[in-house]
This record gives sequence, structure tokens and C-alpha cells, in this order.
Amino acid sequence: MARCDQSFYVFQPKKNPNVGSCSNNIAIKDIIFKAQFCGIKFGATDWQEEKKLEVYGFSDGLYNSGYRSTYIRLSTSAVSAFNEMWQNVQIPDIKVKVLDKDASLKNRLCQSVNDPHITTFDGKYYHFMDIGEFVMYRNGKGPYWLHALLTNCGYGWQGSACHCAIAIRSRSSLFVIRTCKSISRTKKELLTTPITKLISCDDNDLLIDFNQARNEYKVTLPIGTEIKISISRWSRFIGTVTVKPSIYDINEAKGLCGVPSVTKDPSDDYTHRQNGPVSSDQEFAKSWRITSAMTNEQLFVEEPDFIKDDLTLNLPNNPSSTNNATTFCTCEDQATSTESLDDFNIVQCNLTESTKVCSSSQQTGNQINSYSTSCTVSKRKRRSLDHSSVVRRSTADADDSDDVTESNPLVYDEDINSTDVITQTFRNGWTADIAYQTCQEALTTAIPSDVYSNFVEVDVENFIQSCVSDIEVTGDKSFLMDTINAMATNIMTEISRNESLFILNTTDGSQTILEQITSNLCRNNCSNNGICISGQCECSNGYIDDDCSKETSTPPVNISLPAEGLCTTTTRTCRKTNIYGDFLSMEIWYKIRYFKVVDNSKLYSSNWEINKAQYRNMFMVTVDLDVSRKTRSASGPKMAEGYEITLSNDGTNFGNKVTILIYDDGCFSCNRSMTCVSLEVCESSNESQGKNEDSNKTIIALASSFGVIGVLVCLLALLFYLKHKNSDEKIKVGVYSGCQHESGEKKDNDMLSNRTKTFRENTISDLDVYFEDGGEASISNFEKQLPPQNHFKNNS
Repeated sequence: MARCDQSFYVFQPKKNPNVGSCSNNIAIKDIIFKAQFCGIKFGATDWQEEKKLEVYGFSDGLYNSGYRSTYIRLSTSAVSAFNEMWQNVQIPDIKVKVLDKDASLKNRLCQSVNDPHITTFDGKYYHFMDIGEFVMYRNGKGPYWLHALLTNCGYGWQGSACHCAIAIRSRSSLFVIRTCKSISRTKKELLTTPITKLISCDDNDLLIDFNQARNEYKVTLPIGTEIKISISRWSRFIGTVTVKPSIYDINEAKGLCGVPSVTKDPSDDYTHRQNGPVSSDQEFAKSWRITSAMTNEQLFVEEPDFIKDDLTLNLPNNPSSTNNATTFCTCEDQATSTESLDDFNIVQCNLTESTKVCSSSQQTGNQINSYSTSCTVSKRKRRSLDHSSVVRRSTADADDSDDVTESNPLVYDEDINSTDVITQTFRNGWTADIAYQTCQEALTTAIPSDVYSNFVEVDVENFIQSCVSDIEVTGDKSFLMDTINAMATNIMTEISRNESLFILNTTDGSQTILEQITSNLCRNNCSNNGICISGQCECSNGYIDDDCSKETSTPPVNISLPAEGLCTTTTRTCRKTNIYGDFLSMEIWYKIRYFKVVDNSKLYSSNWEINKAQYRNMFMVTVDLDVSRKTRSASGPKMAEGYEITLSNDGTNFGNKVTILIYDDGCFSCNRSMTCVSLEVCESSNESQGKNEDSNKTIIALASSFGVIGVLVCLLALLFYLKHKNSDEKIKVGVYSGCQHESGEKKDNDMLSNRTKTFRENTISDLDVYFEDGGEASISNFEKQLPPQNHFKNNS
């Protein structure tokens, strides 16, 4: 009866020419099919039943300029001799029109700005200055979580709260960026440079783009939701967090960003975590705090609970989760006659949502310079139980011991539980009217409304109120530039979704409307020292900074080294070093020279060399120390060695120098003043390495000698066997022992007798067996420790 089965295969004969490309980290496609393979199957027993081919419009995250349309073709080309009746059946192509549901989210995004001022998905605006970990966005589909960590902004601003960390969970993966050392209501303690951590169990969980020039991270979730994280240059806090929802967030997302409704309805935005919609914005916001008791939801701990769990339910290659998940097929092409249908359908049917993020290979500049770990699945058999677990190993290479940053665990001050209410008043000559006038003029001048008003709805009044509130807290305009940048990010996020702006040109035809708008979103119009492209200044020669207002002749400032410039060879390779500072350009030069410390004096043995540093972010660069090490003189005793380093923005004008001191802390104790003291007992890492090498050579020599002896013993045993082959045979009782060949192969001693032997073999309980994660404990592991059974037969 199986021969009577017939499948109708489906594909798209006329594809959109842009299919396969990428926009806003979302793949461009027209339709997909909810199915297990690209087609419909009629069986011998169910041929009379109605079959449905479920077709879905692909969510591309764009506000399409018109309806998308494509064609579907059903093919019966793959038929057997028993199904010849289908051979010449021709089914007309079916035209499909895709309605744009993404357009329902036009002008709808959530933003949290400065200290912080929050606008929900549906337009509610409120201030929330509290301290701790809070849920900004949560969608249970993944699950997908976005948590913000708030601490005091410092500068004596009591009652202020700034974002100092963001954590994003996507299914079984986690991305964290942190700028603070501790959380407090009364003070700030910031890291010298932001640190990032990425734990990824599936490459499809997160797509992270890092714009080095803007120090902005853009994270795209598998459902198309986009999260932007902007770090402030002046404050070193996270200035703005922007969340652009996808259609899969409608009536699903919750948190400080509110609930995105089908239509822009703000009535339910203040949805309390337990009590549903409430009228008080503060009551609503505080309900989304992650308390110390919620250990299963905390994302800023060293290892969150969901990471520690085995996660077998969330792993993509777990059969139980795969079978229960919805499968979508793209079916853009038709399988060839030589192609395996199983392989073809695996490639075509791998989506769990009707959208798809672009792979990293389709993006450029995607390095995030994170400490990363990866997940692998290991199966370990313990007492006949098949146990699956997640094993995480660092992806760092050997040189990562030099990639030193401040990464101490987060500390919470005792004052975090304080409930004191602090009121603010204007000071330093500011009043509410003066602040409003100042903010209104600054914002409307920086980004004139005629630049964007025809294409984007921006509530400028909210940004003005944010600016006024910041002046009330700080007594100055410290946050003003961050507010302007937040408004520009709002506009950029929206216009990048408007497909018509990619297509339509300006009146003179010189550029698209999108290019025209983004060319007017740069701060101070690049100070007339550069051009604005996509909202970012490209400075003319001789100028740097976000607005091209600084000259390259001014070297970087606030330069310092990790660990106060001390590098110990027992913990690091000391072949490179990070350097902290304020870097206004992505092109940084460094000048370096080598010295030795002899009798607590510097002896220089190389000249200054100039090389280009590796730009990491606006607060850190990395320099290679080996470039100068190659030319140094190795003669003479030394207590330590080191390098003097100075930085430049133009390769000519260098600033103050910093010094890195390298020493063996097993033999010496050194400090920042270049003073070193010999320890009473020297446990040099270099000497230990030399002793180990000598020991290894001795072991190898001994092993070779014993190998030769072993071969001779085996030969003598063979001669003995041949000589006494016909003599009376006796039963041997004892422990089995084989000859060891120099190659490591066991030579069978069965030749000693072909009669019954009594052996006391090692049992499993006698063996001290250790299996690393990723290995399988099976009988084959133990068989390798015993002589091959066929030796007993072959040599009889």
C-alpha cells in the first residue's frame, strides 16, 4: 500500500529578487509554510481526507511600501511507476498577496533615557528613579528577557538613578553589559571600561552588532525584536536603552516598557506584575523589581539559575523540544532530481517562527570583544541512566590571559534597601522656566522637525521634559547631549523600518530620502569639519570626536593600565596589554620602548617604536608588547622587565607615558615605583618549566630503554614456547601479564599455554576510571583495558 502514496511538492517559481538579503538584521522573504516538509502527502489510507497547505506571510520587520506578492507552484514530478496517473498533471500557479502586519507597530518603541525617563510601547511617559534590578521587557515565547540595573548617578545627585548594566536572555543564551562596580543609593562606583559577557548555547539565539564608533550595541532576538544599548561617553553610564517590538510582542510583552496592544492603546501600559493594570506609574514600576529572593530570575549574578540548569528542554537538538515546536518551511526552491529529499527538507524547514534573524556571516563589523563561553551537549551514562547536560567552556585562546579588565563580581551596598524619599529642587541659578527654554532650544536646533516630521512621529515634548528633569537633578546640562542622542536614536530606529525611504529618491535624485534624513542627524552638523553619513560623522583629516570638534594633535587623556601596570608571568603571558583612557578616534597610535630592571634601576635596551593600537571601545585599546621585545637585548641579569608606552591620535603628538612592569612573582616582589625585592625562596615559573622539560626528556629516554628490553623479553618467551611446545602442559594459575611493545601495543601471552587458564582480571570496581564531560561510559571503554579476545584463538 505504501506504493500508492503520493506527495505534491511546493516551491516558489518567482522569488523576490531581494530574497536572501538582510535588512535590520531580519532576512527578507515573502512567504513560508507551516509544514514538516515542502509539500502535502496523500496516503493510501487517508487520500479521501481534506489536506491543507498553511501559508504565512513572512515578517520582515519593515513597513512595506506596497503589498508583497509571490507565486506558489505544486509539482508532482517525483512519481513512481505505480503513480503514472500523476505524471502529466499541471496545476496552475497560485498567486499569494502578503498583508503587512509589521506596519501596525509604526512609531511604537520603548525608550529609557538617562536617569531614567521611560516611554512605553504605546506612548505612556513617566519617570522612575529607583535602585536595583528591574524587568524592562519580558516575552514568555522564548523566553526573552531584558533586565536593567539602576544605581545612583553620582556627583552628589541624591535620589538619581542611572542604567549601569543591561542583561538580555534569549532562550538559553545570555548577553550582559555592565559599567558599574557596585549598586548604591548614595554613590557611584564605575568600571574603568565597560565589560561584556556572552554565554551562547545556540548561534540563532542572539545576533549582536557592536558599532565601535558610537559605542552602541544592537541585539536582535529570534522573533525580530530589536534592542539598542548606547553608552554615554561623558558619564560612562548606559545613556539610552531602546526596544523596538515585533509583531510577536503584541499583547505578549510586559515589564517597564508596558504592553504593546494591537492598536496603540496606552490604557493597559501600567500593567502591574500581579495585579494587572493600575493607575500609579510608581506602583506599576516597582512591581517589576527583581528582589533578592527571586534567585531564579536574577540575571546579574555570576551564573544565573537558568544557566546552571541542564536546559535540556530548551536545547535545539533535544528531540522532545523539537517535536513539540512549530516548524516553518521556506520552500523557495525546487529539489533537484539528484538531491536527497530528506537533506533538502532539513535545509528548507528549520524555522520555529515566521521570521528569521540574519546570520553573523551576513553582517560585517560584528565583533563585540566579549568574554564568551559556548555550550556543548554531553551525554554521560551513569548507572545505566542516560543523562544530558550542558557543558560550558571558555572560547578564549591562550593569549586571553592578557585581555585583563576589571571584572569583579557586582556588589550591592547596604543602603539599597533604604526607603527614604528625596525631593529635588532647582539650584545653581536654574529655574523650571530657564531649564525648559534651554532644553527646547537645544533639541529643536540639534534636530529640526522638518528633517523627520513627514516620516516619523516624535514626541519632542517628552524629550524636553526629560532634559528639564535632568537639570533639576544635576544642576547643569550634563545629560543634554545624551538626550539629543536618544532622540536621534528614536528617529533612526523608525526610519530604518520604512521601506519606502529606501526606494524613493530626493527631488534631485542624488540620494534616497533615508540618506537625506540621516545626513541631518549628526551632532552640531559635525562642526563643519566632516560629513554626516547615516547619523554618524566622518571627520576630515585632522579632526576627531563624535562631532569632529577636536583636533588629532591632542593626544588621548586619562591613560592608565590594568592592575596598576603590574604583570606577573605566573598568571599572564604579558605579550600584550589593555590601556584605559578617553579615545575620541578609532585610530590610535602607540610608542613603546623596552627596559630591564637591574638593581632597581631601568636599563633601556631598545629605541622607541611606533605602531597602531587595536581599538576596542571608546574607553580601551590594546597594544602588542612583542613588537619591542623582538629588538631587546637579552644579556645581563634582571629582576624584572617592562615597557614605557605613550599614545597619540595622529602618530606624531604623543601624551603622557605609562609603564608596565613584568616580573616572576615566584622569585620577586615588585611595586609601581619599579622597586623589586628578591624572595627568600625562588619558585620561578621559568625554572619549573625547564625542570619539567628535563624530566620529560629523562622519562622519554627511560621509556625507550624499557621498550627495547620489552621486545627482547617477548622474543625469549616466543623461543621458550617453540622449544617446549610438545612438553607436558600444566594449568597456569595467576594474574595475566602481557609483553609491552615500545609502540604501546600489548603482545598477547596466550602463547605460554593453549590450555585452560585461570585469571584474576581487573573488574570495574578495581579500576579507577574518570571520564571527562563529553565522553561516553560504555563497555567499549573497559574493553580497551583488556587484551583482545581474538588473540587467545589465533595463537592456539
